[in-house]
Amino acid sequence: MGSFAVILLVLVVAVVVTSLALVEKTAAEGEALVRLKEAQRETAKARAFAETLRRLIRSASPDVARGRDISVLRQMLASAERDADTSLADLPEVRSDLRQTIGETYCDLGLYDDAERLLRAALRERRTLFGEDDPAVAESLFGLAGVHYDRSEYEPALAGFRRALAIQQASLSPEDPRLASTMERLARTLADSGDHHHRMEADALCRDLLTRKRRLHPEDSIEVASTLSILGDIQCDAGRLEEAERTFRNATEIQRGRLGDSTALASTLVGLGRVLLLAGKTEEAESVLRDVLDLRVRLLGERHPALAWPSSLLARLLSEQGRHAEAEVLCRAVVEVQIAGYGEDDLEVAGGLEQLADVLVAQGGRAEARKLYREVIRRRRRDFGRTDSVARECEEKLDAIE
Repeated sequence: MGSFAVILLVLVVAVVVTSLALVEKTAAEGEALVRLKEAQRETAKARAFAETLRRLIRSASPDVARGRDISVLRQMLASAERDADTSLADLPEVRSDLRQTIGETYCDLGLYDDAERLLRAALRERRTLFGEDDPAVAESLFGLAGVHYDRSEYEPALAGFRRALAIQQASLSPEDPRLASTMERLARTLADSGDHHHRMEADALCRDLLTRKRRLHPEDSIEVASTLSILGDIQCDAGRLEEAERTFRNATEIQRGRLGDSTALASTLVGLGRVLLLAGKTEEAESVLRDVLDLRVRLLGERHPALAWPSSLLARLLSEQGRHAEAEVLCRAVVEVQIAGYGEDDLEVAGGLEQLADVLVAQGGRAEARKLYREVIRRRRRDFGRTDSVARECEEKLDAIE
């Protein structure tokens, strides 16, 4: 065979080998593409399933559920939780989203232990998937901080909101509504913590947030109203009652028009009722507080912890008017919902026990009052030591009726 023929044969063999390799590669790529498309379809189905569950779960939120039997809602959430664990085991990102939604809804319903468990699971999963500084991690931190706030655990709540805000400020645009929401919750927690410096920080943060919102939203928007509601509490705590009353009335008018009966409106009405009580406008204060209780029972049911604060304010008003029997009924209801929401031995229950003891003393029920004062002293000293001022006050009340 001549040299030209040899060269030609080599070239032909090379082309054949290359073609076969290309065919095999193309076939492999085609098979891989088919598998990828199948996986994408399955992922899309799983995401659609998860999104359907998320919408169903959010229908259990108080503004939608409107006081339906909480045991039914709890069963629905437990079922969704099981579905997340089994059907989404291979899709941790989708599963963490669903756990986040379930946890938030548990919190809305006042089921704080369940809420914390789900939100911590979502946080762990998201940190593994995305690292420490992702907006999804901030969302889980925000949810957990909300649970701490609702339990009146202000230090961990502040830490969670501050960390979530730091992540969001580094990763989101200044106009992102999630940023404003976290600033607002941080301001609310600062205002309610009882610390003077925290209240000053809350005032500055709230006014800055209000300025931002007024640039982005109309004056009568629900976004502006929610910040006004927090500002009203800050003004009330500072003793600026006339200013606080105007602020609350403004927020209430906006929320009634934009939202109707809602948990947001109920929260603002509690603030208005408190201002009216402190300002000596007792007739209107009683009317507002009774409206709040009616609204919250319709939205949340009869055993939600959110009933405790307006019930306590109304009991105080009735007691000051000498209507001690009515006040006692409310005080016992406060203790009941506090125990249901926080647990039998939680410090939060101590405030309700002290108020009940005060009302019992006014009616001559000293024997039960003694037991209650002693229980308050025990709990306060357990958590704050022997120098706690509330424990000392209860000791003085106890001495007075011995």
